[in-house]
Amino acid sequence: MWEAGHRGPVCARGPGVIAAGEKCERTTAHVDLFATCAEIARAELPGDAAEDSFSWLPLFKGGDWSRPRAPVINHSASGIFALRSGKWKLIAGNGSGGRQAPKGRLFQKPFMLFDLQADLGEKNDLAEAKPELVEELTVKLEAVRSK
Repeated sequence: MWEAGHRGPVCARGPGVIAAGEKCERTTAHVDLFATCAEIARAELPGDAAEDSFSWLPLFKGGDWSRPRAPVINHSASGIFALRSGKWKLIAGNGSGGRQAPKGRLFQKPFMLFDLQADLGEKNDLAEAKPELVEELTVKLEAVRSK
């Protein structure tokens, strides 16, 4: 569930759309390709199609999304979920969810909470210091999972 397993660069080129050397620090996900491709193709999407997909075109043009980004969900091979909401990342398990020790178990507490803006290496677990935020993000994760 660590950022090293989910974070990666995206390179895009679009003469007349993307300024040379433009950089964007927004959280995006592979599911955003759906809305991005639909907007490029000028396809009208039904309201219930890929509601968690956000087009990258406004970001490519140096702007922002017209509505707040839905939280991004990551999922490990062993079933552990993580929710990324703004600078916060909640890991809904007590380990990596992968090969790195401790491997952890899904939905086994204590969950882990990281401020990725201040701690990209995920060294400082803030879950114990911020239980209200852990609860708030857990509720968001459960809402997404129950859809």
